[in-house]
This record gives sequence, C-alpha cells and structure tokens, in this order.
Amino acid sequence: MENNCKIAKKMALKFKNEFELRLGKELYCKICAIVVTSTRKSTIEKHRSSKKHSMGLCSNKSNNLKQTFLIDPEKDITCKLVTAFLSADIPLYKLRNKELKEFFEYAKVPLVSETTARKHVSKISHLEMLKYVIYFHKKLLFLVVDESEIRRNKYFNILAGTIDNPREILLIDCIQLDQSINSTIVSNLILTTLEKYGICRRQVTMIISDAASYMKKALVDLNQTGQKILHVKCLVHLLHNCSMNIRAHYKHVDSLIATVKMITTKNRSNAAHFSNIGAPPVVIITRWSSWLRAALYYADNLPKVKLILNNLPGTGIMLQRAKEAVNQNSLTADLLAVKECYEQLIPILDNFENSLYTINSGYEILSTLQFELDPVNIKSYLEKRLLDNDITIIAKLTDDSISPTVYHLLRQCPPSSISVERSFSMLKKLLAKDRNFNKMNVFDYIFCYFNKRVIKDANEDNDESSMDEYE
Repeated sequence: MENNCKIAKKMALKFKNEFELRLGKELYCKICAIVVTSTRKSTIEKHRSSKKHSMGLCSNKSNNLKQTFLIDPEKDITCKLVTAFLSADIPLYKLRNKELKEFFEYAKVPLVSETTARKHVSKISHLEMLKYVIYFHKKLLFLVVDESEIRRNKYFNILAGTIDNPREILLIDCIQLDQSINSTIVSNLILTTLEKYGICRRQVTMIISDAASYMKKALVDLNQTGQKILHVKCLVHLLHNCSMNIRAHYKHVDSLIATVKMITTKNRSNAAHFSNIGAPPVVIITRWSSWLRAALYYADNLPKVKLILNNLPGTGIMLQRAKEAVNQNSLTADLLAVKECYEQLIPILDNFENSLYTINSGYEILSTLQFELDPVNIKSYLEKRLLDNDITIIAKLTDDSISPTVYHLLRQCPPSSISVERSFSMLKKLLAKDRNFNKMNVFDYIFCYFNKRVIKDANEDNDESSMDEYE
C-alpha cells in the first residue's frame, strides 16, 4: 500500500496537468473527473492511453486554456452534472442517450457514465445533509409532516423550516412505511429524524399537520416530556372539510356533479355535447375547492346543462341518474344557495394554496369570516375547529412561556401543510411507472430534487422583493 501511494504521488508530480493527489493517497484524474481506482503504474498508464483520457487531453492542448469547470477539483463535473440532473428531475438513464453523448463530445466535455453518476447520488445527498445540519444548528424550527400513499406504498415526509426564514421549507426525511401509520410511529419517526440532523427537541416550536387522530395523539406523546410543541392544524384542510360539509348537505347538487362526471370523462361523444359551454369540471374529492368550483359551473350553466342531458340518447343507468339529478325540483334553489352563501371560500382557498397567508393573516381571515346566510352552519364549525387548534395560542398570545419576539416570528410562519403536499406531488412524479427505484435510493433523489427547487424559488422571491424595494 505504501509503495502504491508513492507511485500515485510520483505520477501526480510527473503529470501535473492530468492528475492530482487527494487525501494523500487518491489519484484524481482532472481530465476525466474521476478517481483512478488502482494506483499501480500499469493501471495508470492504461488509463492515460484510454480514448476518453486522450480526447480530453487533446482538447485541453488545442484550446491552450484551462477549462476550470472540467478539471478544477473544487468543481467536480460529475457532482455538478448529477446535481443538475437531480434538481431537474432528469432520470440518470438518459446518460445512455446517443445524441446526448455526441453533444458532450462536440462540446469537448467528457460525459460520465450512468454507473458513475449513480454512485455520486448518495455522496451528493450526504453533503447536502451536512449543509442542513449546519443551517439548522441552534435555530428555532417548525416541522411540516404528513403521510401519503403512492403506487401502493405509503410514505411519511418530514419538512423543516426556521421561524426566521419560514418561506424556505426543506425536506429533511422521506420514509417508506412497512406498516400502517399510528401515533407511536409518527412520534418515533420525528424524533429519529431530529437526531439524524443533530436537532435538539427544544428547537422545535411547532408542528404543522392535518387533524388526523393519530397526529393529535403523536403531539400529545411528544409533549409528555420537555417544552411544549404547538400543534398547528392545517387551515387548508379545515377549509376543505368545510367544502365536504357543504357537499354532504346539498345531495342533489353532488349527485348531478358525480353522474355527469361519470358519463363524460370516459365517453367522448357525451363530452362533445358540452363543447359550447366548456367541459364539466372533473371533481377530485381530495383536491381543495374542486367540488365548490364544479357547483358554480352548474350554477352558471344549469339551463344549458339540463337541455344537453335531456337530449342525450341512451338508456344507461348513469345517464338516467344524471337526467334525474338535473331535473330535481330543488336543484336550482340548492345551486343558488351554494353560490350566494359559499362562493367566497374559493378565493380564500386559492390564497392559502399560493402561500399568500401567514398564521396571523390566515387566522384573522377565518375567525372574522361572515356569512349572510349559512344553512350548513360553516361559521360555527370553523369556530369549533379553531378553538381546538394551537394556532389560536399564536394568534391570541395566550402562552406566557413564549417571548414576544418568538411570537412575532411564529405569526409569520405558514398556517398550512401545502409544502408537504407539494413534496408528495413531486414524489409521485418521481416514482413514475417508467422508473424503477431501489427503496434505499428514494430519499436521496427526492431530497435533492425537492430542496433544490425550494431554494431556487426562495431566491427568486428574494430577488423580486429586492426589485420591489428598489422601484
């Protein structure tokens, strides 16, 4: 081993423009941007005579310029390339693409192999984690947590942000679950993740999640010892539940929306009849406000929809149900009630989705929301749910153990778990059917992909804010 180290050192001195000695023993090829695995003289000579090395060397000599992005060890091209692919969600198997290889050859830049790139993923992920260990050190944090099922596998995502920079919410863990979720698993996963980043439990000021029973119990478990962690229950989920209460109350409207969806989504000839007024909205029950939007569509177009449905040919069960629904005597009154009483909920939901509200402004909007008519008793439902939500503590300053400065920062934090929902959307895209991930690699990929996007968006927001101040 000692002799091999001497050989490596000798070759690094002899071919300064081609090699560099790293960590006192690794021979790094600056032309090919890789570590030469063996430091035997014959192996090094074989590497120097390889096609890839020769082409890179010729390129350097012809240019008479040092391409720092290619051979500078501080800017490893492999790491930069893999990071770019991960942040853009480009599958690494694209490195096999013939045209891509030809382009890199044309640009006189050596393209790393797919195998080499995959080996760098965990290294990049580890380096990013070390950055976040430093970033979160001794800062007060909030967590955003939730679980979701993607392609028949359940995942639990944990995001974290600092209360002094609440717009930059980073994914710190993505765990594939092997069993049904419960409060014990949730609390254990949170504590394990905090330990992984060296985050003290006292640094966590609040956790934002939905109002599921196991989430509530998990917070009770976490608060049994030590400083209390506030549980802010997502206000977007709360508004979505309001929409579902409205849906349950107006059953004839819901029946119309459901039956028209069933006879148009997979039947192009039926859907074509709606072309003059626009296709009926495809309601996704788990998506915020989509049912309310569909109800307003029928409120705007009910006479035309009734004419279309009554003239559709066929004797199918769903078509008959759609015709029955559209001819209900109370339908007009029900659609009018939805429009007059609850249309105002849609822009509020939109603003929550676009992160326009903070805890302070979001709580104020919902607590002061007024309805001229409220047949579903949404106002009383909101008041009851807000009382059971620790967001009230932050908004009304009822905990004397929290300082005014911390209160000020907490009130600027997000009142919803939109960020974790966005991470699941990205994860779903990442786990597409044409990509086959090893269970152990999922975290590395989504970790880099999501966080690079978050940091980019935060930087763009800061640039826009600076420009606004300048103007």
